[in-house]
Amino acid sequence: MKVGMIFECGPHGADKKVCEYLARKLNPTIEIESITLDRKDKLINECGKNTQSLLQNGCQRVVIIWDLYPAW
Repeated sequence: MKVGMIFECGPHGADKKVCEYLARKLNPTIEIESITLDRKDKLINECGKNTQSLLQNGCQRVVIIWDLYPAW
């Protein structure tokens, strides 16, 4: 199964590392394609077109992840 993940973090962010690690622990055969968008406004404005791109690239599901550890 190929899954797309869109993160509100940088390319080496903790959210990305943890979620990809967990997904691979749950399903060692999973294929993950990730996109990082470093700010919430960018995530909100660009997640639609990025989701479409991931689906066109063969992802069967897309997960959007933000604020695992919110500042507040």
